[in-house]
Amino acid sequence: MPEVDPCLICDLPDQINSRSSDGTFRTQCLRCGIYNSRSDVPQRGRGKRQVLMSGYIQAQNRNGIIPLITPEIVKFVEDSAPPSLTERCYILLEALASRVGYSSNSVLAFSDPAILAGTYSEDGSAMKPLAEILAYQGFIKEYSGSVALTPKGYLEVDGRRRSPSISAQGFVAMSFDNSMDVAFVEGFHKGISDAGFRPFRIDGKEHTNGISDEIISEIRRSRFVIADYTQMNNGVYFEAGFAIGIGIPVIPTCHKDDFSKLHFDIRHINTLQWAEPADLRESLKKRIQAVIGTGPII
Repeated sequence: MPEVDPCLICDLPDQINSRSSDGTFRTQCLRCGIYNSRSDVPQRGRGKRQVLMSGYIQAQNRNGIIPLITPEIVKFVEDSAPPSLTERCYILLEALASRVGYSSNSVLAFSDPAILAGTYSEDGSAMKPLAEILAYQGFIKEYSGSVALTPKGYLEVDGRRRSPSISAQGFVAMSFDNSMDVAFVEGFHKGISDAGFRPFRIDGKEHTNGISDEIISEIRRSRFVIADYTQMNNGVYFEAGFAIGIGIPVIPTCHKDDFSKLHFDIRHINTLQWAEPADLRESLKKRIQAVIGTGPII
């Protein structure tokens, strides 16, 4: 049976916790969102750590992912920079559109715990400057302790949703073999994050639709696709081809030991070869910034 206990991340009282069959815990927190955790995760943090961890979980939830929080993830998040001011402003704008929509009678309070977490704000005073910037641009109206979307703001959100060019997501198409886990965590994930984008891999998303539909949907909403041909996974060829067909940039990569196995149709493409995850992280960051530019969340 679910238990009501403080959140492991933010210490908000009376949050729902349950133990899974694999020994992990699932928490549903009004501030942080939904996440799984292991028993060896460091206990509740304050200040910067709480802000970064809550924001990270909310960002994962927005992408349909219920993340597993491990000590390694905690360290990774703590070592990462929070999103830029521009990105935090847009998170607030998107939250307004998603949570209350466009209505003169619909407002969102500065004290809303989920919005505080999603905008990487420790409290209402930290979120207020974001609201002031959006109000100056004419995207929202600010009331006493709350904000509401304007028609201009609603059109801004709608335009951003329809344009893949502003997406912060980098889709990773690769083999899911366990031998590739370190390459994803230490190479692809960190390289994409270092370039200012949000890495996404389809096996981390919980869904009820067909997997092909989910892949197509996530590629459509991505800024670019990393296609890693290591181990010659046929799905990677499909995903890269689909992305190219709808005009989304594809950055091909491959472990140096498998490079000679590439299909002859793509051997002429400038493929980033890698040997170790640490080298992949740096070279991938440079390739992304050269081809795509610096992402919005640095």
